[in-house]
Amino acid sequence: MLVQITLSALFLAAAALEIVLLVAKGYLLGERRTKAIEAQIAEAQEGLKKTLPLIEERKKRLLEAYNESERVIADTEEVSKRAVAQRQIKPMLVHTAGQRAGDIRWRARVYKTLPEEPERNQSLIWDFDNYVDVWTADRGDARAAALRQFPPEAGYTVEEFVLLAPPAGAKVPEPEKVAG
Repeated sequence: MLVQITLSALFLAAAALEIVLLVAKGYLLGERRTKAIEAQIAEAQEGLKKTLPLIEERKKRLLEAYNESERVIADTEEVSKRAVAQRQIKPMLVHTAGQRAGDIRWRARVYKTLPEEPERNQSLIWDFDNYVDVWTADRGDARAAALRQFPPEAGYTVEEFVLLAPPAGAKVPEPEKVAG
């Protein structure tokens, strides 16, 4: 019987020790804290899973807005360049051939073929639009006067002449009537 009592006491002591170890294990090893931290981590991971698609969508919108702003900046720079170019008026040089004879003026574009290494002044003059004005009543006379001043042998090209409007207050000649 003593053995039974001893065995029962040992059994009770082992059961009590197991209960104490179970309870103490939670406190001693921080099992409760570990489980609480694991629960917080799981909750944060769930929140991250929900947030990632929103972040990706916002990233996409931000990239679109950035690309749009870059396009607007490029367009603005292009418009600015065009505005500056339009403000810079390119001079037009008008040469007069012969003496003024009457109120009828003819104008033609003049080009010059420059040598490979032209003089600085020649380049400066012929980089602009050049025209020749001739004051005469006849287109053929205008061409002849222009070719005397700008001969093809010297590298000049004179285009077709157009009749310009007479100066303000000048008499406009009446067109000739064709006999018919």
